[in-house]
Amino acid sequence: MAHPRVRAGVLLLLATAAACGGGTISDRLVGPTPAEIDINACASLPLALTDPAPLRRLSQNELTTTLRDLGAALGVDDLDPGPSAFPDPGSGDFFSNNTRQNTVSQLTANQLMDAAERISERLTNDLPGLLGCSPSTTGCVESFARRYASLTLQRHVTNEEVASFMRTYDAVRAVDNARAGVRAIIELGIQSPDFVYITADAREDDNGRLRFTGHAVARRLSYFLWGSMPDATLRAAADADALQTTEQLRVQVERMLDDPRARVTLQRFHHEWLAVKEPQDLQKSTEVFPTFTTELARDLETELSAFVDRVVWDDGGGIAQLLTDRGALVNARVADFYGVDAPTAGNDAWHYVTLGEERRGILTRGAYLASNASATGTSPVKRGVAILAKVLCTSLTPPDDVDITLPSPEPGDEPRTKKEIFAAHASEARCASCHTQIDPLGFAFEVYDGIGSYATRYASGEAIESAGQLSDGRAFADASELIDHLATDTDVAQCYAKRWLEWSVGRSATAEERCGIARIAATATSSIRAAIVELASSDLMLYATEALP
Repeated sequence: MAHPRVRAGVLLLLATAAACGGGTISDRLVGPTPAEIDINACASLPLALTDPAPLRRLSQNELTTTLRDLGAALGVDDLDPGPSAFPDPGSGDFFSNNTRQNTVSQLTANQLMDAAERISERLTNDLPGLLGCSPSTTGCVESFARRYASLTLQRHVTNEEVASFMRTYDAVRAVDNARAGVRAIIELGIQSPDFVYITADAREDDNGRLRFTGHAVARRLSYFLWGSMPDATLRAAADADALQTTEQLRVQVERMLDDPRARVTLQRFHHEWLAVKEPQDLQKSTEVFPTFTTELARDLETELSAFVDRVVWDDGGGIAQLLTDRGALVNARVADFYGVDAPTAGNDAWHYVTLGEERRGILTRGAYLASNASATGTSPVKRGVAILAKVLCTSLTPPDDVDITLPSPEPGDEPRTKKEIFAAHASEARCASCHTQIDPLGFAFEVYDGIGSYATRYASGEAIESAGQLSDGRAFADASELIDHLATDTDVAQCYAKRWLEWSVGRSATAEERCGIARIAATATSSIRAAIVELASSDLMLYATEALP
């Protein structure tokens, strides 16, 4: 248990930071829809993105990963941070790192204090090993405090800041012991706003623009590409003022993308972008889907992640490949699910195969389809809304007090297909504006059941009707033809680029960023990796657009 004065002090600091940054600054940000982006008009303009909302709190995943990396930087490998100090807000229409969801309340401040105490206890199990010297040696603890403060504050630290850590150490050691004092140092660092928040440290440059400091740029890059704190190389570049230009950023970005941590980030982005659930959260009826097990769910998640890896890293592919490629990494269980032969038997052996024509790209993979369905069957509305919101960046506002219950058949009514039943959505004028967009997209994916298995008929024997058309009149016979339309659609490319921008800074895009989005989209069409490099080395990482507190 930390000293009471330590707990009270950090609570005040966290509350102050929350008041400055919290989640309210981005409430006014409304991003452009693809239809509002004129890519031709933007083609000749520079990629001039700057950040109007640079202060945000770490997400649950970012905090956990950062604590592990902090332990490694202190020479403590495989540090287990324990339960996350922050609740998972649920990404909804946002990513998990979105500023609007990641605030610090009294509850989260207390949870962070508890986590800091757990971490300090584990880190100080071998106190001389952690410090690199005996705490009784002159200057030993102060040297550790300077190094630790630099790591947790993730910037240069002043002598006064080190002295502040040491005053806490001395006060706690005087009433307890040296280990308790070092624990207090550790707890102060973890609960500092500079650790909990990606801060907005910027200065006006010679041209009157607000330029982020080198260490602020390092943090922005690191949390964008790795979801964690900067490594020693990135900190050294910040120390040397070598994060000042697009060319300097590009060198670091290319290096960081070659690090395995970038693969984890790319996987997480695509999972959150498409609202792919964790295997343990896929609650499916065992009566309706007896073959769907937790093991299969985990394997399908592995397959989806491997698919993203191959498209982005191995093939250097773009959006079209992401949406149409039929390659898959399978074991025996996944091969059976997709109806293909595995080169060798067994669930421990994974091999690349080419799936059938009905499995085109990321939107036909089992992990995605099972996540966007109900516990007992398909959900045309849920799947249609997912395509509109996630892939086309089209937001829908349902009318108030609408009755979404489908009408039950009356005695003597002729049998109706599922598609005819759902057509009742569009029979009322105030529902039609949404459901004429939702239902055709959702029914295109009806050939994939509630766990993502492929079939052309329902269990009742009724033929599945997948044909439909987009709002602009383009017709499709099934999901494969719909995906062909999406893969070459400018709106889809711009939506994908917009989502990457939002992930990179943890906020919604602004209308002023439409040309930057268009430029990133044009690059992502041929290479997703190249688009990430362009975004990560843009002015978005270097400049803020308004005065900072």
